[in-house]
Amino acid sequence: MKKIFLLLSLFVLTISAVAGLIGHIYPDSVKSGETADIIVTFFNHADSKEKDLRTSIYIPDFDFYDRGREFDLKSESSGKAHFLVDVPEDIKADYYPVIVMLEGDEGQYERSHSWIQIYR
Repeated sequence: MKKIFLLLSLFVLTISAVAGLIGHIYPDSVKSGETADIIVTFFNHADSKEKDLRTSIYIPDFDFYDRGREFDLKSESSGKAHFLVDVPEDIKADYYPVIVMLEGDEGQYERSHSWIQIYR
């Protein structure tokens, strides 16, 4: 059951407290020793523009933290943030947690979790 939950978690990352934004993280699997372009996507379902949004990504097992640039999302529009992650060569093949934080212009804060699979 735990493995099924982990596999389903790979595909969906939901951020709901800031303007009804829904995000996904991809790719969901990366080869050890490579640099991965991790992409987090967002969609603004709200009737108003969201200003000065900023996302951060944290992968504890890689000791990786990065903060993206500020961005705005018009109503009913999408956006994405890119993060270049150096995956350690010697890390074992497994699933690793990815924590995504989103901050809004009025001090809103949301934190969500996903997973990334590392293979050799």
